[in-house]
Amino acid sequence: MKYIIKNIIYTFFIIVLIVLFVFEVIISLDSIKTKTVTYSKEGSIVYNTYLKKNNYYANTYLDDKYNIIASLIDYIKSDFRYVYTLNEKIDYELSYNVKAKLIVYDTENNEKPIYTEDFTLIDDKTIKDTSQVIKVELFNEKIDYNRYNKIVQNLKTEISPEASLVVTFNVRFNGFSKTLNKELMDSYVNNLTIPLYKKTISISEADNNVSPSKEGASGSIVIKEPLERKYLIIMISTIVAVATFVVLLIINVIKHGKKKSKFDLKVKKILREFDRAITESNSKLVVNSSDHKIKISDFMELLDVHDNLNAPIIYYKTGDDKATFVVRNGKDIYYTELKRKDFDD
Repeated sequence: MKYIIKNIIYTFFIIVLIVLFVFEVIISLDSIKTKTVTYSKEGSIVYNTYLKKNNYYANTYLDDKYNIIASLIDYIKSDFRYVYTLNEKIDYELSYNVKAKLIVYDTENNEKPIYTEDFTLIDDKTIKDTSQVIKVELFNEKIDYNRYNKIVQNLKTEISPEASLVVTFNVRFNGFSKTLNKELMDSYVNNLTIPLYKKTISISEADNNVSPSKEGASGSIVIKEPLERKYLIIMISTIVAVATFVVLLIINVIKHGKKKSKFDLKVKKILREFDRAITESNSKLVVNSSDHKIKISDFMELLDVHDNLNAPIIYYKTGDDKATFVVRNGKDIYYTELKRKDFDD
């Protein structure tokens, strides 16, 4: 009985603690604060091609809608732009530059360049500031098309050149967000490819940096604060308590499984010591209405009856809770019963 009571108590505490743990998890998750910083960003290279005096175009320059007759090009003006906007002010450091690379191939073999040369259009610059808007805006930067075209023209005596000038706009920044309590950073690279030594050219912007693109991009940076220490301690304590009661329940079950009850020990002892006189039956003794049942108080008295009558003692079990020993002499049935409830707590 004590075994069952203990199991009920342990199981009750395990269920209660598990329910408490679920509520603790729900409450602790609700307590976690979310910090958010939103941003938008965009970058681009916009150019106009300025022309020499000619009889074809009334305007002094053409925009990127046109293919251009190369011999009419005087120079190219470009606007380089990068803007990163946040919903909070941050301390930041931004660096940028504009580089150019002349690449020349032979038209008969364009797998490897014949000639390359690097140029700096805008030296490395650094900006330190505190602001919501981090930006680089470089307007009307001149690219001397004829300067680079002449370099390729000079190579014509040696090869049949296929050449282009790749102008690269580089931006990088890092800063610190007080809202998120962490560093933020971004980089942007965009190329303008200008064909050289052709009759007509089409300048193209190749956006190597997927975000931001020319069309722009936006989003948010979200950080969840770690779980508060007090909730963590409560949850760990609950888990330890559940584990303790589970262990106690297992120990109690194992102990009871290993421990033989007094009832089982008594029956086993009788069967072992008096096996010469006892016959075990697989079925319950059939008693007729005309039979006379005589109850004997204990087994030793029944053994005396067996000795006097020289009749076997028949043993059978009724379930797991009762053992019956019987001596039959005609219509007289002498019996004694051992009940589990009389031996075990």
